[in-house]
Amino acid sequence: MAMSVRSYLRGKTILLTGGTGFLGKVVVERMLRAAPEIERIYLLIRDNKVPAAERLEAEVLPAGVFASMARTQGARFPGSKLTAMSGDVSRPRLGLPDDAFALLTQTVDIVINSAASVTFDAPLDEAVLHNTRSAQYVAEFARACRSAALVHISTAYVAGRRSGRVAEGPLRDMSGEELAAIDELTTAIGDARQRGEIDAPDAKARLVQAGMSRARSRGWHDTYTYTKALGEMLLAAHRGHVPTAIVRPAIIESSLRDPEPGWLENLNVADPLFVEYGRGRMPDFPLRRETVFDIVPVDLVANAIVALLPRIAGMRDVGYYTIGSGAVNPLTGGRLYEISREYFLDNPMRDRQGRPVPPPHWTFPAPELFREMLAAEAKRSTTTKRLLYMAELYAGYANAEYVFDTFNINTVLHDLDECDRATLDFDVRRIDWKAYLQEVHIPGLRRHVLKETADSGVGANG
Repeated sequence: MAMSVRSYLRGKTILLTGGTGFLGKVVVERMLRAAPEIERIYLLIRDNKVPAAERLEAEVLPAGVFASMARTQGARFPGSKLTAMSGDVSRPRLGLPDDAFALLTQTVDIVINSAASVTFDAPLDEAVLHNTRSAQYVAEFARACRSAALVHISTAYVAGRRSGRVAEGPLRDMSGEELAAIDELTTAIGDARQRGEIDAPDAKARLVQAGMSRARSRGWHDTYTYTKALGEMLLAAHRGHVPTAIVRPAIIESSLRDPEPGWLENLNVADPLFVEYGRGRMPDFPLRRETVFDIVPVDLVANAIVALLPRIAGMRDVGYYTIGSGAVNPLTGGRLYEISREYFLDNPMRDRQGRPVPPPHWTFPAPELFREMLAAEAKRSTTTKRLLYMAELYAGYANAEYVFDTFNINTVLHDLDECDRATLDFDVRRIDWKAYLQEVHIPGLRRHVLKETADSGVGANG
């Protein structure tokens, strides 16, 4: 059995990228709660128009995930435990000045890379920079450290188009040929822009199309999963002998328990489907009834990441850990629809005139039939055109025929001691999907993101 999390993290110094993001904030809170004797957590934050230290104060510390800790600790929170460090994960040496680089490489014990561009259809050059090259730079930084372990947060969907059970394991390294092809694609578009043949919006549109086309031609759903897969390959190639774990969460959604049931900050992967359906803008959708919709609440994902930390130091090979629910507590597309429809029948959203919006009845058409059904209307309606694009974007997820194996992370769960289990439980078998969706997630989405008032059902974003 591995050392307890509290004992292992006592006196440790952490560098975390992506700390201003949804998952990153919860990982920070979980570490502080599970290991109060942790020495320090450095958050690598990019200076935009606002310095990193000010972004920590404005974007991270006021987040709801820290509310309970701030109430109990008062003026002592966060004390010296959290420090903003100005840098950029998409640059060599993480964009750190020499003095900061020297300090961190001498003191950091664990590097957690949670930074990413999670847009499915980001421009190809941006996605490669933030999801692929950044993984290489993080690995090189960890290798420069005196003695550090590395945790890289990826996604279960790097598996691409598969069928059956998807094992936890490495991807075949094709990063060299793919990055060469990507460089050729992006250079051609950049050259056309330089010659004045296309303008900036057209160049961006071509980069978006180039990313989606290349990803799908090589077996991935979209630019996001393609560039995250390439990032895994580069990280494994550049880590040297650094003990490394690659963590692959499935679809991360609102918290189950901590900091409160249903806490989230923005629309996550599945949320546009809930919103558009609830608003009556999704009269049907090509969702396969049997597809496993692999959702995991964010607090359970963060708990699993923190629980894993004591195991990494002794690793010689890269460890792969998928965090998902589908293998042990599956939520199918048909069940997701039934639960959501029942919820919106009882708790309808309202239009701008305050009238309840009835939830549509779906027939679950095949993708090809769905496109045929809406093709003519899409020429006249921007709403229908957007729905078709959403169906295309979600096609790989809504019609998947695979399930992610989670044996490795389940072993971590099994080995937790009583103290760690009380703080860091991530047993997805305990999730009641009807209760989670109807009482936790959708109400949380309406409360935190749509900013609906309790009596109107009309959000600030609706």
